[in-house]
Amino acid sequence: MRLAGFIICLVGVLATAGCAVVSHLDEALQLKELAEEQSAQDVYVQAHDARFDELRRQLKEPVIFKRYGDKRAIVKAFGAPILCRADQGLEKCLYRRIANPGESPKVYFYFDARGALVRWTSP
Repeated sequence: MRLAGFIICLVGVLATAGCAVVSHLDEALQLKELAEEQSAQDVYVQAHDARFDELRRQLKEPVIFKRYGDKRAIVKAFGAPILCRADQGLEKCLYRRIANPGESPKVYFYFDARGALVRWTSP
């Protein structure tokens, strides 16, 4: 009789514990998805910032206009700009690091209406 009571009690405890696990399964899965998204964001930021560092390195060479004469070539090589807006009849596009934006150096490219690179600045 004691053994039967023990088994019934054990089944009751295990059933209750199983319900607790199942009730929190959705929350656990959401946390897992958030962690995966954060990892993907970290990879994106690292890749973007590495392309920006390469851009700054290449700006030191005098052949930037030959290699990257238009917006399409620059976007292909260094990714999309952070922001583009009209500025005195030209399109002004900002490149900078994503991580620590306030501390990041900035590079501005200026394109004409056809997308040709007119000039760049790095204040």
